Amino acid sequence: MRSVAKPSTSRLRSTAGFGIASVVANAMGYVLSVLLARQLSPDDFGAMGALLALGIIGTIPSTAIQLSVSRRATDATTQGGRVSRSSALVLGLVVGLALCAAFVVAAVPLASYLHLDSAWHVVIVGLILVPMLMGAAGNGLLLGEERISRLSVAAVTTGVARVAAVAVALALGGGVTAVLVAMVLGAGAAAAVALALVPGGGTVSVPLATATQALSRGAVVLTAYFLLTNVDVPIARHHLTGPDSGTYALASIFAKVCLWGPQFLAVVAFPRMHRAPTRSTGLGVAGLTLLFGVCVSAALVPLGAPVVEAVAGRAVPEAAQLAPYFGLLGTAWAVVNVAVLHDIATRPRGRGGWVWLVTTGLVLALAVQATPTTVSTIVMWALGVSAIGACVALARLAVDGRGSARRNTVGPSAVEPLAQAHEQL
Repeated sequence: MRSVAKPSTSRLRSTAGFGIASVVANAMGYVLSVLLARQLSPDDFGAMGALLALGIIGTIPSTAIQLSVSRRATDATTQGGRVSRSSALVLGLVVGLALCAAFVVAAVPLASYLHLDSAWHVVIVGLILVPMLMGAAGNGLLLGEERISRLSVAAVTTGVARVAAVAVALALGGGVTAVLVAMVLGAGAAAAVALALVPGGGTVSVPLATATQALSRGAVVLTAYFLLTNVDVPIARHHLTGPDSGTYALASIFAKVCLWGPQFLAVVAFPRMHRAPTRSTGLGVAGLTLLFGVCVSAALVPLGAPVVEAVAGRAVPEAAQLAPYFGLLGTAWAVVNVAVLHDIATRPRGRGGWVWLVTTGLVLALAVQATPTTVSTIVMWALGVSAIGACVALARLAVDGRGSARRNTVGPSAVEPLAQAHEQL
């Protein structure tokens, strides 16, 4: 009895530890937003918000990297072997350099679209992706070998290193360029820690084709989802004046609070949605997610002004007034997130076309909206389209829950790492 209980207790402690580490890592994201909002001008903060949104969209392939490496590591461990750390490192490096090259090619048109002072800002964002992809490969090894405690250290290090590097850059009086360079250094330090936590000595390789297959099977759905939840800030940067784009980026923090806050509910329920999907599971998680977002948005009606002032260090009346609407926008995205993870759990080969339709509708709505364009018109258009997407998500969960079990034919190891990577992104 005792020998059986020990592994179970150890697994529970490791999982709880990783949950705490994830909370800390997400909290570091909010700390970073506060630092930037307080130290940068509204124009520069708007530019940083757009650039960071581009960076988040650019990290989507890290999902495929972590998934493919994790599955390869799990299979190798089952067969008594181990994946080579250098092989995973090369995989992350190759994909990271390819993404960086894409950003370099697109630097000039993106800088023009986003009204940036220099195209080098886009190039530096591309450079950030190289160590991030290498770190994702290291995290995949840790996850696949179930070294959850070490994965917790890597998660916390990622958040802390980024915030520390940016804090130093801001303390030295740096602007957008200095902050971006600091983020490259922070991402490099985090990747070095993640790879150092992986023991050496493995001999099994991770082919590039494996990552490509993983991307085509599941991450395509996440690609649409990450575009949906991040594309509004760059578009707002294009349409609005510099100070107004800063206001939009500031208020969008509340959308991310309502998006990320309840995200753990869907991730925790992910294994159950995979093993025994029912209508009540998906709808229950979506209901709790909706309740969380509505409560936060309602609280922002009286508390918006003091919260905005606490974040930005100054009063921004328009951001405070629109904070509840941004909260509802993030709530709609969070409901879509539940349906996305449900699709990944029960349809590992995709069928995420509905997410692409919602995302395309959002882009078109924001691109062709009537002038004059203001912060309020952009968020209202985004909220309207995203609310439709949330209704579609709820309908899919209601109709699809009972039949999911029959279609679910892929083992947990094929999809759980994808949900884990999604949470970390």
